[in-house]
Amino acid sequence: MYKTRVGIDARQFKPAQKKRQEPFVVGRVDLPSYRTLKGYDLVTSALKDLNVKLEIRTFKDKVPRKDMMAFYQGLDCFVCSSASEHIPLPVLEAAASGVTIITTNVAIVPELISDKQNGIIVKREAHAIRHAVQIVMNNPDMREKISQKYSGRG
Repeated sequence: MYKTRVGIDARQFKPAQKKRQEPFVVGRVDLPSYRTLKGYDLVTSALKDLNVKLEIRTFKDKVPRKDMMAFYQGLDCFVCSSASEHIPLPVLEAAASGVTIITTNVAIVPELISDKQNGIIVKREAHAIRHAVQIVMNNPDMREKISQKYSGRG
């Protein structure tokens, strides 16, 4: 039996010094082969016609590991729309980077996220994701409060 550690390197993933104001940026990490499982189309449908910039990283346009902190720091919120996960490392990395998390109730998420305290847990439906993004987008004080709690700043 081997013991492996799962988690993030807090020296690598930390909040940005300054947050951007415009445009509002929503991030996802996806594998094209897992399009349905990870909810790619669900998120694009949820954000249709919203004034947001969607940043998706896949193996096609993969961000090198050393540049992932900058990717997360450039986001205003991160959406995990997965139907199944083991341990959603992008959720941990985004949260450690001070990014507000919007996620489905998947894997260990309920152990990590307390709804509306240090993230938002939504049903795996486009309208629920859209509604959560709109709330986060229109409430910068709430977004800052939520992101501070998970990143250890609040």
